[in-house]
Amino acid sequence: MNNIINTIELALLIIFPLIFYYQRIQKSYKTYIFYIVILYLIWFTTYSLLHELCHVFGSWITGANVTDYQLIPRFWEGDFKNGYVQSELENEYQLFFSPISPYLRDIIFLFIGYIFLKMVKIKYSFITGLVLILFVLSPLYDVFNNYFAFVIGAKNDFYSVRVAIGSFGVHTIGLLFTLTGVVVLLRLYQISGKHTKIK
Repeated sequence: MNNIINTIELALLIIFPLIFYYQRIQKSYKTYIFYIVILYLIWFTTYSLLHELCHVFGSWITGANVTDYQLIPRFWEGDFKNGYVQSELENEYQLFFSPISPYLRDIIFLFIGYIFLKMVKIKYSFITGLVLILFVLSPLYDVFNNYFAFVIGAKNDFYSVRVAIGSFGVHTIGLLFTLTGVVVLLRLYQISGKHTKIK
């Protein structure tokens, strides 16, 4: 069941938004399918690393001891989704900041991606797609995927945040961060519709 949900999330939050973007800037089907395959591979190989490094940073900055970690899935062993950081979180500050660090990074990336794609004139649609997937779609996916998993019962990062700040606080963060990602993406779609001559 979890694999089916994750596949749907990948389609709705990564693949379909890229297809829609390239259609809006009038790229040919053959070109944007090739782009999307490459972009997906780049995203897939960096997603876990960036997420787990944020946990390491969050633990380090709060003084929590990191006892074990796996920054990327062990692809060579057939593991395509497991990355983790195990830390000794001993107080509410550590329980909040270490688990929430990847999602704070997501919000920062969303604003960087939005400002960059709005202000910088990029001639090549592969580069705009790269910025879109790493700085907008990946943060949106990261927040929604983990928050939704928490809502349906997973004891993940948001579960630890709930222990630290309570149910109201964690749901406020999850919904606000997800809404921010959606608004940024929709706004960028509006902007992209005005520029149809990207190579």
